[in-house]
Amino acid sequence: MRRLVRWMLVFVLVMFPLSGAGLAAPNDSLLLSELEVQVMPEMDKPEDWPPDTPVLLTGLYGSLENRTSQAFSDTIRFPIPKDPLTKIYLVAEFKDQNQPETPVDYKYDPQAGLLEWKPTAPIEPGKPYHFVVEYYSNPYQGKGSQREFPFKFQSYYDIKDLYFYVFEPLDGKNFKLSRETQETAKNNMGQTIHKLSKGFFSAKDEYLVTVSYQKDNFQTVMEKQEQTKAANPAPAGETKSPAGADESAGILFVALLLIALVGAGAYFWLRGNNKRVSPLGSRNRRDGELAQAVKALRKQLLEGSLTEEQYRKQLAKLANRV
Repeated sequence: MRRLVRWMLVFVLVMFPLSGAGLAAPNDSLLLSELEVQVMPEMDKPEDWPPDTPVLLTGLYGSLENRTSQAFSDTIRFPIPKDPLTKIYLVAEFKDQNQPETPVDYKYDPQAGLLEWKPTAPIEPGKPYHFVVEYYSNPYQGKGSQREFPFKFQSYYDIKDLYFYVFEPLDGKNFKLSRETQETAKNNMGQTIHKLSKGFFSAKDEYLVTVSYQKDNFQTVMEKQEQTKAANPAPAGETKSPAGADESAGILFVALLLIALVGAGAYFWLRGNNKRVSPLGSRNRRDGELAQAVKALRKQLLEGSLTEEQYRKQLAKLANRV
């Protein structure tokens, strides 16, 4: 079975508590200068997900900074839900602002609820380390059409700027959050996105938000997108996605989740120039067909039919279409 890996800021906890009364002692060597947590109910699911079971996709996209005077090459740690259905989709880093993400080897202990990996190169003092963690879980409570789950967040590191984004599922009704929404926007698929900003977050704190809604089916956003596309094929002469773009194969659509510009390079380049890209605004420019194309390319890379160089060139071509 292939390793599930793919794209971009730090993490999420759902209904299952962290080990012990809290986390281990906070790590003072690293600071999360920025962390974005995307909570995406019934957005996508792995191929082997149990039928008639809702799924939560969580994306953690962040920048770690070395606060010491020495290069850091030790283990990076994040808590992950102790859910028997939890599946790590991707752990990756960005070696260069103009290149796609690079998957890294990781260790996930479901009993301890702990995800660990080491950077492939030492993090120099004062330098940022950009990474992504994405995973599926099932924190849901209740049965039938009533869906509810508590989302509990903790961190091993202090976070200078913490951002939460919660996506409403398609076909969901009576969507409610236990915390006040700071801002809302819609993406091209009609999903409402709720922004919950926290600002500074201490490694000693925890953040809890409860999500509830009603939904009469278990179809994910991506499944509905693919169904709609199959029922409405592109007219003759219109640009189509590369071969294989209609195959979901459990490959996560990154472009749809973070930025319209396919690679992470543009995202972090804008950040480096103090021009932070608003995920809410950028999502309004995303295109479902582009997302399918990115999925297909990623699948080909993981299966070995594309080399890393070919993959990057194809991504660059897609970026020119944005």
